Amino acid sequence: MKRVIVIIALFSVPVWAGRKEGVQQEYRAVEEAIRNKQTGPEARLKTLETNLVNAVRMAMTRHYYEEKETIIKDLSIQTIEYENPTSPLVYFVKYKNSFFRFEYARNPESFAQSPITEKFLDAAEVDMTHRESSTNPTAPATPAQPAKTP
Repeated sequence: MKRVIVIIALFSVPVWAGRKEGVQQEYRAVEEAIRNKQTGPEARLKTLETNLVNAVRMAMTRHYYEEKETIIKDLSIQTIEYENPTSPLVYFVKYKNSFFRFEYARNPESFAQSPITEKFLDAAEVDMTHRESSTNPTAPATPAQPAKTP
């Protein structure tokens, strides 16, 4: 009797699992609901800040692998500065003496993601004390010299 019960139990399990119609439609309905979910400004800001901090952490780890623990120990949203003047998908970030340009595939306020492209600049490698007047907007422009004719 026990053998019969065990055999029936073993063969009845596959009946519940397997191919079922409608899974794709159900998946797409859930995906569409997630995509169209309305979030408040606080949640959008939190997602953006999390994405930016994670992107800086990954970039600093890649560029300073040996010293990563000492460099990123105080990394938080309060220690970085950021802006996106050109596009909602492109962010310029500053952390200590490092500058980053992150480009995202989708809006980083809406989706948790890593940037698709990253540009890293280290200001410690550049002497910023002697900027040219063309980069300083308050400096007077130098007049153009007329071309000499023979």
